[in-house]
Amino acid sequence: MVSSQLTQPLDGGWGWCVVFGTFLCLTVTMGVTFSYGVLFVAFVNAFGQSKSDTAWTGSIFTLVFVISMSFGNALREKIGHRLTVIVGGVVASIGLLTSSFATHLHQLYFTYGVLVAVGCGMATTCALDIIPKYFKKRYPLAMGLALSGSGVGQVVFSLSYQVMINFYGWRGMLLILSAFVLHICVSGCLFRPLKPVRVEVHQTKDEVACVTNADNTYMQVADTVTEEDSSHITEMTRHPRIVQCNQKCCVYVKSFLACIVDVSLLRKPVFLLHMLISICYGWNYGTVSLHMLKHTTDIGIDANMGSYLLALMGGVQLLVRPISGAIGNLLNSRSYIAFSMSSMCCAVATIGIIYLTSFAGQIFCYCMYGMGIAGFITLNLIVLIQFNGRNRFGHAVSMLFQVSGITTLLVSPFAGRLRDKYGVYTQAFWIAAAVSMLGSILSLLLPVVDKLWNKRNARHITRTSAENVYSE
Repeated sequence: MVSSQLTQPLDGGWGWCVVFGTFLCLTVTMGVTFSYGVLFVAFVNAFGQSKSDTAWTGSIFTLVFVISMSFGNALREKIGHRLTVIVGGVVASIGLLTSSFATHLHQLYFTYGVLVAVGCGMATTCALDIIPKYFKKRYPLAMGLALSGSGVGQVVFSLSYQVMINFYGWRGMLLILSAFVLHICVSGCLFRPLKPVRVEVHQTKDEVACVTNADNTYMQVADTVTEEDSSHITEMTRHPRIVQCNQKCCVYVKSFLACIVDVSLLRKPVFLLHMLISICYGWNYGTVSLHMLKHTTDIGIDANMGSYLLALMGGVQLLVRPISGAIGNLLNSRSYIAFSMSSMCCAVATIGIIYLTSFAGQIFCYCMYGMGIAGFITLNLIVLIQFNGRNRFGHAVSMLFQVSGITTLLVSPFAGRLRDKYGVYTQAFWIAAAVSMLGSILSLLLPVVDKLWNKRNARHITRTSAENVYSE
């Protein structure tokens, strides 16, 4: 019988400082990620390699970024959110510093594609994972405000990248950026662990469960326990950090592999469908976002003006992310509809980028694409909790980012080869638009698959209970 339970997230207080810390962290990490298009042009001109070979730098960055999120989860289990973010900031700074001395494109594959990505990935996963620990009712709004930092980063970094390249060259720009990314460490200092309070959950007369949070500290307790709380305890007991103990001692057991990947998520069809939607997003992102600036130069728009378009797209994301969070809070269980519409918005904008070749047309398409990206990323995290719960949120986020990152790794060079073969991005962008439309349709199937899965589990539980009664 359960005698006490973890409280609901604070929904305020220091949680707003945590939101600001996540905002600051994502401003830097997502600014570096989404502004690679400016560096892509600089690297093509500096090293004289083909566009497909140069695109591997961004693809490797994206792949390593999402893979390092799992290792960030494992490190977070050992040392907590705060120290993991600080370590990530230092690693990213070292990667950018060494990238400024690169003399060959292949060196950037490691210094920029690996080191910078590892640091940013470790920091990002902790920054996203800590929000659900402080918020529940206001979680969509808090996440929307925090994710707006990526829009700020895209605006600031896109404009500053091109300006610094013009004044200092790409090497000087990376050198300055290596110092700026240390602001990640500042954001990590705001991720204060919750106050340590011991929790006892009476399961039998002789043993209890000792429950800890991800920062190796005990969380606050509630005086009452509802049926929902009991299910929360049952779910938490599956986590490797929750161990069984008797009255004399508590045995601490942890599997490092379980900290990296939560295999139980792969048994849920709704999560597998969510992974397929993430693959569709990764295909569109790897094609459009990483080649967007090069496409503008192909249609006769100056590179400086192209960087302004990227900044404009980031500004739109800055405005749309909090709005998307508010929409998710308003729609509640139907937020998957807005999630589907955001993916369709990306598809329509991708087609528009192909044919609206005037500068005014590109402005319109970039704004629409920014709206779609902002809505997708924000609502993606809201829908993820809706259908998969918040207890395994960190692992679920990292796994979704991993499949989208692998897709980006494969698709971005493919889009570059199509550009080299046909001289335009029309074929690559059309394929990306079609895949994004597929993701929009699949998003509408999430509640259907979830409902069927829950009915199947209910029938299985009823049948098992009947068999147990009959056997007794």
